[in-house]
Amino acid sequence: LVWDERLLFPAIAKVLRPDRVEDERAVRALSREAGFLEQLAHPILVRGFDAVLDGRYPHLLLEHVDGANLRGLINERVTLSVGEVLPVVVDLLAALHYLAVNGIVHLDVKPSNVVLADPPRLIDLGAARTLEEVAARRTPIGTASYMAPEQCGPSSALGPIGPPADVWGVGATLYHALTGNRPFSPPAPAGSDPVARYPQLVERPFPIPDYVPEPIAGVIMRMLAHNPGDRPSAAEAAEALEPLAADVAA
Repeated sequence: LVWDERLLFPAIAKVLRPDRVEDERAVRALSREAGFLEQLAHPILVRGFDAVLDGRYPHLLLEHVDGANLRGLINERVTLSVGEVLPVVVDLLAALHYLAVNGIVHLDVKPSNVVLADPPRLIDLGAARTLEEVAARRTPIGTASYMAPEQCGPSSALGPIGPPADVWGVGATLYHALTGNRPFSPPAPAGSDPVARYPQLVERPFPIPDYVPEPIAGVIMRMLAHNPGDRPSAAEAAEALEPLAADVAA
């Protein structure tokens, strides 16, 4: 955590590891993230203030968000209530709709990248790509348990990676937060057979427990549809969940 005299609030530095300073791919990835942070402005996306991409310590200067990490809260309490999670998810979907409109996919939506501040924040654009960049990708990208099937096998018949992959990530995150479990079998270690590494390529999501209200469970299962074309858009999912969040808050 640092305090920059140019800012009215604290910031946090994301520093490239010393052993990767000479790695052109790592520096290029940091530069890509800096570009996204400069381009984007949405209240649910973490803000970037500055970027230093050369010298001994290439780094980004990011907004410090004071709040609990969703993954930590799940680890602590196992399951969270609908009233706690649903408003956060509606906000996340608004941010993802904004990214989609700007031709960008986050590709790493998961509990550890959600900070429960006021408003909540979606952090870490390290995996984010433009639609053009991701269309050319031939290798998996993301975090195994929260990757849409098309992210696991970019050359599959499911079509190109795009905004539906982020909707899938939100669905997996909401499923985990409400049930305490991920929606598919645990992934095998990296380097394993693709089907073992990414069970979502062949499995259907586990049934959602009855204590999750059926309308919410139904939206989650649509977000986790195997085929990207069968998922709602981020805006459609938010439209479906927003009145349910309002009902819980009432």
